[in-house]
Amino acid sequence: MELFTVKGLSGFFGISEETIRSMLYRKLLPAPIRIGGRIYWIKEDIEAFLKKKKEESERKGEGKKRGRGRPSKLESIRRER
Repeated sequence: MELFTVKGLSGFFGISEETIRSMLYRKLLPAPIRIGGRIYWIKEDIEAFLKKKKEESERKGEGKKRGRGRPSKLESIRRER
């Protein structure tokens, strides 16, 4: 079983340690385990968390056609003609 510390997890995600702590505080990460007052995440839990987030993201995008936003000035002129 491989464990991540805050520093290790920040390296894994490529973000700062402060961001990891902020995400932990806002409950955007899976619950860590505490050993001797230190915080650790089990690697398998992080991988399962990422897989779940990826599936949720893919499900959100299904069946939605993304709009292009406001038409350009040229497109507006062409429609008027």
